[in-house]
Amino acid sequence: MKKLLILLLLMTIASLTLVAETRTKGEVGIESRYFSNDTIEETKDSNIAQKARIEIRGNQNNFYERLRVFGRADTTDHNRGVVVIEEAWYGYEKSNLNIKAGAQMLNWTALEAFHPADMLNSRNLDSNVENAEKYGEPMLSLNYLLEGGSVGVYYMPVMIDPNLPKKTNRLRFASFDTGSAIWIEEDGSISADNRSDQFALRVDKTFGPADVSFHYLQHKDRSQPLLVLNSETTQFHPVYLPVKQVGGTLQYIISDFILKSEFAHRGFSKSTNTHLGVLDQKDHYQLAFGGEYTFYHSSGKESGLLIEAQTIQGVSKQERAALSLFQNDILLGHRFVFNDMSSSEFFTSLIVDLERSDELLFSFSYSQRLGDTWKIQPGLRLVKGRSHSDGYGLQQIAESDQVFINLTRYF
Repeated sequence: MKKLLILLLLMTIASLTLVAETRTKGEVGIESRYFSNDTIEETKDSNIAQKARIEIRGNQNNFYERLRVFGRADTTDHNRGVVVIEEAWYGYEKSNLNIKAGAQMLNWTALEAFHPADMLNSRNLDSNVENAEKYGEPMLSLNYLLEGGSVGVYYMPVMIDPNLPKKTNRLRFASFDTGSAIWIEEDGSISADNRSDQFALRVDKTFGPADVSFHYLQHKDRSQPLLVLNSETTQFHPVYLPVKQVGGTLQYIISDFILKSEFAHRGFSKSTNTHLGVLDQKDHYQLAFGGEYTFYHSSGKESGLLIEAQTIQGVSKQERAALSLFQNDILLGHRFVFNDMSSSEFFTSLIVDLERSDELLFSFSYSQRLGDTWKIQPGLRLVKGRSHSDGYGLQQIAESDQVFINLTRYF
C-alpha cells in the first residue's frame, strides 16, 4: 500500500518536470494545544506539533497536474506524526471533458459540521472531531460538463486506511491501540490487501437559485467501522465493510439566506464466513439540514448565523449511537467577519445532542493575518459527555477540554 502511494507521488513529481509552467505555494507552522489534566499518565496533556504543506501546480496546453502533501510531527507525542498525500494527480481537459488520474480530494458536502453525503475520502481522525482532515483517494475520474451542471464517474482501485488516534492521544476513542485494518469483500471474505474495485457516480445541476446533486457510491466504508476482537492477534481491529450509498445535497439561495441539506442511505454487505464471526453493520438513513443567514453591519462588518441538525433513522437509539458521534444533534454557530486588512474573524459553535443527555461540544476560535505572510489562530474547545453503559458518544473524550494556538507562515 505504502509502495503504491510513494510510486504515485514520484510519478506526479516526474510529470511536473515536463510541463511548461509550474507554480508553487505552501505553508509551515506550529500547532500547540493544552488539555485539562486527566490524571492518566500515558496520555499527553499538551502537544506541540510542527506542520508543513507544499502545493505544486503545473499546466501545458490541455494537460495539467497538481501535487499537495501535508505533514505533521509532534515533539511530545510521536504517535501523532503523519504524512498525508492530499492530491497527486495528472489531468487532461478539452472541451467539456475532464479526466484525472491519481490521488484526489473530493468535496461532496454542503454543510459546516455534518456530512452524510461526503463519505468517499478516508480521514485522519486525529484532527477536528466535527470535520476530520481528508486523505487523497487514488482514483481515475471522468467529468463531463453539461449546461448548468456535470456528470462524474469515479473508479477507486485502492483502499486508504483511516488514521485513528493512539492511546496516548487525548482525543482517543479507547484506552488501547487498535490493530491493523481488516477489509471485507463483497462476498464476505477478508481481503488480502488494500486492493479493491470501488465505483462512484455523481450528477450535479443548477436550477436557478438551487444547486442539487445526486450520487451513487459503492466502496469500503471508512466512517462507520466495526470494532472486533481477533482471537488470533488478541487485539481489537477496525473492520471496514462494503457499502452501497445513495445520496445527495441541496443548496437553495433566498436573498441573504442559504438553505442546505444532505442525505444518504447506506446499505452494508453482511459477512458470515470469516473466523471473526458474523460481521454486520445496520443499514440506515442519515439526514442533515440547516441554513446560514448573513447580515451586514453599517460599519462594513458581517455576521453569519448558522443552524444545522443531523439525524440517523431506520435504527434504534442504541444503534444510532454506535454509528456516529452526532446521531441526533443540532449545531448553532456564529461567524463574525471584520472585513479589515488583517482578515480578522471570530467563529463560535455549539453542538448539542438532542437524544443523549449532557453531551455537547463547544468551540471558539479567532484568526487574523500578521502582515502579508503570517496567520495566528487561538481558540478553545469544551467537551461534555455523560457516562453511559454503552460506551458510545462523547464520553471517551469528555475530559478533553483544551485551549490551542496555531501559527502559520504562508509562502
